[in-house]
Amino acid sequence: MQSNFEWFRTFKAIYETGTLSAAAQQLFISQPGVILHLNSLEAYTGYKLFDRSARKMVPTEKGKILYNFILEPIQKLAAAEQHFWKENFKEHPDFKPNYIVPNISSIIRCLSDGNGFSIVPDFLCQEALNSGKIKLVWQGEKPLENTLYFGSRKNTIYEKEIAQLQQIFENKWCKDLG
Repeated sequence: MQSNFEWFRTFKAIYETGTLSAAAQQLFISQPGVILHLNSLEAYTGYKLFDRSARKMVPTEKGKILYNFILEPIQKLAAAEQHFWKENFKEHPDFKPNYIVPNISSIIRCLSDGNGFSIVPDFLCQEALNSGKIKLVWQGEKPLENTLYFGSRKNTIYEKEIAQLQQIFENKWCKDLG
């Protein structure tokens, strides 16, 4: 299992606010998203990081150690994030980005009324861009290209379903299968 920076950001917010709901408000994410991040981090570390009570999240000894260990690096990464925004958009954004990403259909549906902002890879929303449902506001300086690798097991009971998924990927995103 690989760690995720957002787990640590969420852990820090829980630690500092003392509740899941306050952490969710601070991070502009849902409370189930906060719980998912915390559970993932606890599974990753192998330790219970908070004692849960009805009204408060109380850090365990391992939680206190982790907080003290990650506080400075998280602050440095947050400063780097602010620098990125200022360099690329020439001002500090007046919103906090949401780091829990719903499915792409939900993002496009929410943005199609003309309100909101999201950073989405263009290949995931090309149809909505082409149809005019959403607008491209920034393309960046250098085009990026990602490679999607589709891996699957051989001799599985889901061979038919996997073949269907592979066909969908190929039809939707592959320009050159050569």
